[in-house]
Amino acid sequence: MNTATAYHRFSKLLHWLMALMVFVLIGVGSYMSDLADDAPGRMDLILLHKASGFVFLWLVMVRLIWSKITPPPPLPSAFTSTEIKLTKATKHLLYLAMFLVPFSGWAMSNFAGYAVKFGSFSVPLVFEKSKALAGVFHEIHEVAPWVLLALVAIHLAAVIYHKLEGGDKDILKRML
Repeated sequence: MNTATAYHRFSKLLHWLMALMVFVLIGVGSYMSDLADDAPGRMDLILLHKASGFVFLWLVMVRLIWSKITPPPPLPSAFTSTEIKLTKATKHLLYLAMFLVPFSGWAMSNFAGYAVKFGSFSVPLVFEKSKALAGVFHEIHEVAPWVLLALVAIHLAAVIYHKLEGGDKDILKRML
């Protein structure tokens, strides 16, 4: 379980694994969007991106459940009420964006009639095919990753700022 001053190993593993996945998935997604439809390996990359994004979606849910089971350490008393509110708001927005990005990709694919595949296993389609809804989720899936990256940048800037402040405000050590 998380302690009053540090995150549990499982919390740290989820955090850093998902941080890496965010950058890799967005990088691959951005690269894929520039490929010609007939580019060699494009379909393999799309299938890998979709499967990895679907795993990420489940990791978000695991992380949310885990955070209810083992709440994060409280922020140090050196944090002002404004800093606490901003931290909580950023955290909630990060979770929303971490959910929205892979969900919109899965929904786009699902509404277009394409299942997420893991080798020979296909995740069942749950939505009726809809070109219009596939288009809506495509638009969301193009914008949401950039919103997520902006929130990650804010998160990193705050961590660095508090690291430079030092003392009780250096909360990076809780996640290392």
